[in-house]
Amino acid sequence: MKSSVFVNNMKIINMLISKLLEYIDKYSSSIANSLHIAWSNYQNKDSSTTKKERSIKKIEKKINQLINIEAKKKLNDQKSLDNLKGLVELSDISSKYKTNYIDMINDSLTYGELLEKLVLNYIEMEKKEEQQLQNIKEKVVLPKRKKDLVISKVVDKNNYLYFNFKKKGDILLIDQKSLNNEYSLYCKCLKEKTSFDIWNNLEYKLSPFEKRRKIYIQSMYNLEKELLELKNKKIDITYPIEKYYLYAKMLVDNLEKEVMFFDNDKSIFDKLKGMTLEKYGCDRLLTLYDELVMKVNDSELDEYVKLEFFRTANVYKKKSTYIEFKEIENVVPTLVNVLNIVNRRVINSVENNIKFYFVDFENKMIKMTKYMSIDEMILFYNVFKNILFRKGLKISGLINKYMLLREVMVNLFIKKFSLDKDEIIDKYLGKD
Repeated sequence: MKSSVFVNNMKIINMLISKLLEYIDKYSSSIANSLHIAWSNYQNKDSSTTKKERSIKKIEKKINQLINIEAKKKLNDQKSLDNLKGLVELSDISSKYKTNYIDMINDSLTYGELLEKLVLNYIEMEKKEEQQLQNIKEKVVLPKRKKDLVISKVVDKNNYLYFNFKKKGDILLIDQKSLNNEYSLYCKCLKEKTSFDIWNNLEYKLSPFEKRRKIYIQSMYNLEKELLELKNKKIDITYPIEKYYLYAKMLVDNLEKEVMFFDNDKSIFDKLKGMTLEKYGCDRLLTLYDELVMKVNDSELDEYVKLEFFRTANVYKKKSTYIEFKEIENVVPTLVNVLNIVNRRVINSVENNIKFYFVDFENKMIKMTKYMSIDEMILFYNVFKNILFRKGLKISGLINKYMLLREVMVNLFIKKFSLDKDEIIDKYLGKD
């Protein structure tokens, strides 16, 4: 069926918003990232009306923050706005709508103003499209063609089986489509509440590498399944508070592995491992965990239930397995608690990994500081700097490494927290 004029406009608007978010990322990666997540949640066909409304409220909040930053710093990037007009000119929509969007860009002095207009226009087009569909009295419903989710497999000379690879001659390549199919099946099993085991009834033995992948993916599947089950569970005296400590510990352990993993292009197996961590990793589950925490840290809970929750929590805080959570104030570890522990582990690991950092340094630092607050980044920088000098490396190498550390950290502060370079040096990092 040919797309309606409203659908075509929505595609163009979405393209402009995506490009705009890339530009916004130069000013503030945290705002750009929040906007990207909220916009994706709004567009997700599976999102409920309530979730869509929450997403729009978050978008409005972040746009207001962006507008304030742009006003304060008097930011204006006319070249980027002109680029957006060029994209509109090349688009396949009527001249009437092209003029409309170009006028919209011309009338906007900042990214925030333009983003606000585009989002409102998208919602308007979406409503018109829905109304048009409702007005169609007859429509032919064609049966959906069932798509087989094919997962590619290769066998090596030792009869070991590997998933998501394909061969081109003698060269082994990663099959991206197969990996996407694997993840689609993972999501399908979650939705249908069935077990996820693609490793059953195989003709060949799993390779040691694939066995490790299997253990990791199945552990993530079980964690995600249980978090989703908790989401719909009623809060009463029988609610399993103890499970939060298990889940928080799993999130910490896995997030640390995700942050600390770098393939450095060493092998195709390292590359697939990295892609697996990115596809199934705990970063996807943080919003869900945060929602669950709010259920049990709610001040409106019955006092008797709340006391029982704290009694159970105090038992688990004393267990050696959960010793990192012993100082938390709430009933269960919050998302902030989880990320603080991950960051603490990363900072404490600097000394043992100091040489490891200086290969692809900037990308490593971006990953390491992904979940850090300003205070944590300052501590990370100072610990790194002190270890660097204490190690007594050759003076030329030492100075070069220190200057690289300082330069990269300044850029990260600018990008993550929208701070000025002078402010970062004067207030946070100190002068040389």
